[in-house]
Amino acid sequence: MKRYLILIFCVLLFNSCGKFLEEFSQDLAYAESCTDLDEILIGNGYMEQPLYFAEAGVYGNGYYPYIHVMDDDVAMTIFRKDGSIDVINNVASFKNFYDWSDQLTINPKTDEEWEDKDWEKIYSHIAYLNVIIAHVKKFTHDSVEVRNRIEGEARFLRGAYYYLLINLYANPYVKETASSDMGVPLNLTEDIVDEYYKRNSMEECYRVIVEDLKSAADKLKGVTQPTIYRVNELAVRILLSRVYLYMGEWQFALDECQKALALEGVELMDLKSFPGREEDRYVLDVQNPEIVFTQGYNATPVFYNDIDNFMLCSFTCSEDLISLYNCFDDQEVKDLRLNAFLKLVKMSSIRLPKWWKKSTIVS
Repeated sequence: MKRYLILIFCVLLFNSCGKFLEEFSQDLAYAESCTDLDEILIGNGYMEQPLYFAEAGVYGNGYYPYIHVMDDDVAMTIFRKDGSIDVINNVASFKNFYDWSDQLTINPKTDEEWEDKDWEKIYSHIAYLNVIIAHVKKFTHDSVEVRNRIEGEARFLRGAYYYLLINLYANPYVKETASSDMGVPLNLTEDIVDEYYKRNSMEECYRVIVEDLKSAADKLKGVTQPTIYRVNELAVRILLSRVYLYMGEWQFALDECQKALALEGVELMDLKSFPGREEDRYVLDVQNPEIVFTQGYNATPVFYNDIDNFMLCSFTCSEDLISLYNCFDDQEVKDLRLNAFLKLVKMSSIRLPKWWKKSTIVS
């Protein structure tokens, strides 16, 4: 009798997989309005926001923090003791990313494997967004404007997440070979199916990204968001222009830029009046009108921190990057972005342990 009961339960379970919304998700089973979907969008659609600063860095569970050290504009600095590397902080674990090593997930300090959780986390967000997109139209008792806004935000996020996935885990877009080059698996349905997802082509992936972003731009027209942590039409068109740029669609990229600049409320920061670090202001803060949308974690302060007794390994801007801001010095033209974006740390002002020598600082 017990075996029959187990068999009946299993049959019912597998027959119900396609009815994820109605029966098995505690979050979505009770969604009776767009207000409920909006809460799911905030809690599961958008990236997690850290509660504390440490969670936003390499010590927590941030999103793809390694991209901050894989750029040509970055230089890694390690302090050595008696000719041997003696690094005590965890930033050194990203050295393989900085070197573009073929063993990216191996911690060079401990030889332990570093677990990449971004793939799973981003696809988890996409799964919730698929459900929201599939069911938002059903809540006809809510206004069309509310339904459009929620669907617009969900489609932007899904397109943005696939854009991130394909640029983290696939090759660059090449128009001539996009139909055969492998991208990432596309999951566009809310149904839960027990199958192995194969990688779609780059052409298919970018088609979905463009379609989602174009739909999001249309549905978010005229929407005013209460915070930069919720996406609006301006942010959508900026990202869409970037996607077209990656695809080599120059005219489409220009068109989206012009549409973005034509929107009401577009404003640039006046660096002449920017108070800077002297008044404890950072260019990347909520008062900057050029920041139209942001989400997730900020790991840059951890990587590019002041070098002190507790930061024996750090990253800094490369000399090549800094030289670009100084290229007009001979014409007595000052680039205001240098002091707004970067902070000068003089070696003479760094508090070093007694056994440190300046000659032991290498890049």
